Amino acid sequence: MCGRYSLIDTTPKEFVTKYGPFDGLHLPRYNRAPGQAHPVIIDRNRQHTWTSMNWGSFRVKNTPQKAFFPINARSETVIEKNIFSSSVRKHRCLVPADGWYEWQLIETEKYPFYHRLSDHTPFAFAGIWTPGKEQQCKDSAFSILTRPAPPERLPIHHRAPLLLPTELWDFWLRSDLPEREILKIIGCEQPPITFVQVRSKVNSTSNDGPGLLEPEQGMQSMLF
Repeated sequence: MCGRYSLIDTTPKEFVTKYGPFDGLHLPRYNRAPGQAHPVIIDRNRQHTWTSMNWGSFRVKNTPQKAFFPINARSETVIEKNIFSSSVRKHRCLVPADGWYEWQLIETEKYPFYHRLSDHTPFAFAGIWTPGKEQQCKDSAFSILTRPAPPERLPIHHRAPLLLPTELWDFWLRSDLPEREILKIIGCEQPPITFVQVRSKVNSTSNDGPGLLEPEQGMQSMLF
């Protein structure tokens, strides 16, 4: 799964070059969590544009209450699940990031690992979203697609977020994309990933800052 991620660069050139700057990226964020608003890129009237959405919750129309939307969607069943089927067909998005965290469970202890591309550049998670109360997406919510983790990362977690190569970003956002093409993208090859055990300070969503990425120097978990 993907339950926490980072987007540190406030002017990520990989995205700014294609989609322009985004006023919502004011400060580096090392610990982006569910229930918070984060920047995503969507198709709006055939224009690809930045907006902010909640990760995993949204407001029900005509009520002040928030409704549940899962933070992750399994790519193998996302077409079939009622809660996701409309979103994956009509409302897909890019979720800019430059790393994410997974926790390895050993007995009763959880050890966080930070994952990122081998060259440390920003990338896009494949996302889907559901409309909320406001037309401007203010109260909409997004979910990050996941797939089985590769063998080298299975000791940490059996799931991994779906990363989209740059050449598929615009294609993924197309509102008229046929289902067969959606499935092809979901099965795209994944890039090389590096990972390192980091301090447990990341476990609390109230913690942020570069110190979260420092390698853990104390008790080490067992990878194999």
